[in-house]
Amino acid sequence: MTVAAAVRKKRQPGSRASDLTEEQQAAYAAAVDFIESDDREMVIAGAAGTGKTTVIGHVVKALV
Repeated sequence: MTVAAAVRKKRQPGSRASDLTEEQQAAYAAAVDFIESDDREMVIAGAAGTGKTTVIGHVVKALV
């Protein structure tokens, strides 16, 4: 199974999705779209404490 197929299968964040704000859920969806695309770079930016690491954690869990 390709990475894109694995992520597509888990389109929504994991069981702790309620931990994500609307903005974080949008970033998660954007990350999934990026993984499915042919793009080579993506930036997730935000001030300290906005949940960038949390979003990436959800994306990684979807890949594993």
